Amino acid sequence: MAWLKKGKGYGFDSVSFLRIVEAAGLSRLFQHMAEGSFAVLSASRGNYTPQQNAERTGKLKEEIQAMGYGFMPADGVWKDPESGSTSSEQSVFIPVISRDNAQRLAAMFEQYSFIWGENGRWAEINTQTGVEEKSGTAEDQWHFLGTGDTAEDAPGY
Repeated sequence: MAWLKKGKGYGFDSVSFLRIVEAAGLSRLFQHMAEGSFAVLSASRGNYTPQQNAERTGKLKEEIQAMGYGFMPADGVWKDPESGSTSSEQSVFIPVISRDNAQRLAAMFEQYSFIWGENGRWAEINTQTGVEEKSGTAEDQWHFLGTGDTAEDAPGY
């Protein structure tokens, strides 16, 4: 097992994800990030209970599959841009999704923003306006940690 951890100092503080993935699938995940398109989004909202957010996440997964896409579950963290408070949320990594379809899903689940990337670059997209609020490269943003390490072991955590 390996951990993905957001990089230090790249300004990606509104939405990030931290996910344990099987080593066999890790190269495919990075291949999608480097050579194709992908999105990371959530159905969770702070004004819903954990049970309601779990139900919303289930509906998000159903919508993704109905659109013909696959996904990988991801543990996400949302940082409120106004208060600075953070909360954990269930997110999904969706390979080969178009930006329009990712934005449609994010709007359907009332998300402030979502991550969309293509060919090794990513951007945090404001769902309402479609404006890229932050951007960078996938390689700079996510790094490997050693097997058995936790997020707290990462530099810059």
